[in-house]
Amino acid sequence: MSNSSDELEEIEPSLEGEIETGDFVLVKFLAKTTSIHYVGRIEQINSPVSFTVKFMRRKGCSHTFIFPTVEDISDADISSIVARLHPPTQTGTARTSSIFTFNYRFSNLNVK
Repeated sequence: MSNSSDELEEIEPSLEGEIETGDFVLVKFLAKTTSIHYVGRIEQINSPVSFTVKFMRRKGCSHTFIFPTVEDISDADISSIVARLHPPTQTGTARTSSIFTFNYRFSNLNVK
């Protein structure tokens, strides 16, 4: 199932409710001259303001993501989490079941 760009949602910065293990989030990292966003899944809650996140990689310029072969796991604090994302859909065969599709427009952000 392919979504046209007209059907994709804008990302609304929001963290309503408590963040839970398994939630998908958009995390912002500050570089020297820009900011980079990564999509990840909350793996562990370290405290009410600190989380262990397993990060994904964007496939091209699409709204699909994969978990990299070499896991990218890092701690993130609540101030770096931009939004909680709706759960993605997983589509494909057994070989491609690791592809996650989010119903969001990422074009206006530097998402890796």
